[in-house]
Amino acid sequence: MKNYGHLFLAGLSNIITFALTKFNPNGNMLRAKIRNLFLVVLLVGGLLSVSGVQAQDTIYKSNRPLKYEFVDSLGTYQVKFTPHRYTADGNLIPIKPLKADTHELRLGISYSAYTTRGYTPGCGMSYIDTSSADYIYFSPDWLVLTADYAYWFKDWFSFGASLTWVDGFSSRMSKDYQRKLGTRYYNCITVMPQMRFAWYRRGIVQLYSGLGLGFSVGFEEMPGYCKVDCIMNYDITYIGISVGRDWFGFADISAGARGVITAGFGYRFGNNKK
Repeated sequence: MKNYGHLFLAGLSNIITFALTKFNPNGNMLRAKIRNLFLVVLLVGGLLSVSGVQAQDTIYKSNRPLKYEFVDSLGTYQVKFTPHRYTADGNLIPIKPLKADTHELRLGISYSAYTTRGYTPGCGMSYIDTSSADYIYFSPDWLVLTADYAYWFKDWFSFGASLTWVDGFSSRMSKDYQRKLGTRYYNCITVMPQMRFAWYRRGIVQLYSGLGLGFSVGFEEMPGYCKVDCIMNYDITYIGISVGRDWFGFADISAGARGVITAGFGYRFGNNKK
């Protein structure tokens, strides 16, 4: 299982390095600080979750069944003894990633998301808007952040809520690219109830799917223009994976408001086995 931890950490580090390189809010220092602070929190949380995953996996592997062989005139016999598995503090080691009555918090960063304007183009993708004769908009940047809470009624079913924030901006330049005339901003906030169904649960690995339905509010602002709109929105998680018990890393492949690809870390409360 250690390979899962290393793969998750490498992927999260690449996402954060890419984001810190591409997301330059063109002088808007407050937005820059918010973005970078959240990305640093994701990195620290990812390191903690990977450390926790490796520690849990080490304890799990250290309690292998004992095997003895006996030989007599009739042949060789093998007897296996499976001892109780205990952690350092005396608690039984669970054979599933979580139990019922567990609370879960998640923070993640996503690629693309469905908003009141449709799907965002994704981080790093650019276009040039030449519809005006006097100026152009170019090189939009996007950031999609998610925060989830869930309560696991069963070890295979949870219900909770999801909050998604989409932040986008692009520069308004003169036709000759010599003067910056302003900045177009777009923000979208989505709130929705969400349920997950875990269809594979073994050791510290969980595979799941999910569904959510809620609403999104979009705010668009540019020089001389301001617009607010609201739509019903959705999220379908086709497949997701989490690795760990208390601290854990996760990655989802979805469609809808939370993003097409989401990765991050989380923490579970009340997940100790007695």
